[in-house]
Amino acid sequence: MRVVNGEIVIDQQSTMIDHIDTTDEALPMLKYDDSNHITSASFKPKLKPLKWTKDETELFYKCLSIFGTNFSMLAIMFPTRNRKQLLNKYKNEERINPGHVNYALTHKKALGKYLILYIYLILLIKL
Repeated sequence: MRVVNGEIVIDQQSTMIDHIDTTDEALPMLKYDDSNHITSASFKPKLKPLKWTKDETELFYKCLSIFGTNFSMLAIMFPTRNRKQLLNKYKNEERINPGHVNYALTHKKALGKYLILYIYLILLIKL
């Protein structure tokens, strides 16, 4: 459209669209390679599952009776395990041995008696 002598006149050239070549050869082909799919989990460190020894399981129950279900505190007690592994151990033991877990949680123990045992076991685990 344009204004001629104060009137609006439709310009015929503005109503025409140039033809665009839409053949496959004219458009670049983008290839998507889904073999390298990256998410935030791609950067997460992968931990190998470690079997729990009888000594570690016994220590787990003793720590459970001292700290309860405070898995952050339990993670400090087990330097070779992370919080998630301890939570999974708790869930597994709760399923397999609910009486033992319940006993450990209901019969709380003071930290004082077991402090030397804790230091000794931590030193053994770190070696």
